[in-house]
Amino acid sequence: MTLFLLGPFALPFALRSPKLTTNGKWIASGLIAAYGVYLCWSVWRLIQQVRMYGGSGSEEMIHLMMGRP
Repeated sequence: MTLFLLGPFALPFALRSPKLTTNGKWIASGLIAAYGVYLCWSVWRLIQQVRMYGGSGSEEMIHLMMGRP
């Protein structure tokens, strides 16, 4: 749950958690880093789409953002 609420800012909590083993901390760190990369890529893609359509707010742009053809 922390991953989705805090995103990349959850990394210090995962590293300081006494309940996680060393392997668990590595796995949690990897998942948090992967989620952060995905989040940055999604925002970059959204910005590119807004620039392409000029911020018109058309229905076609909304369908592209939702992954629909």
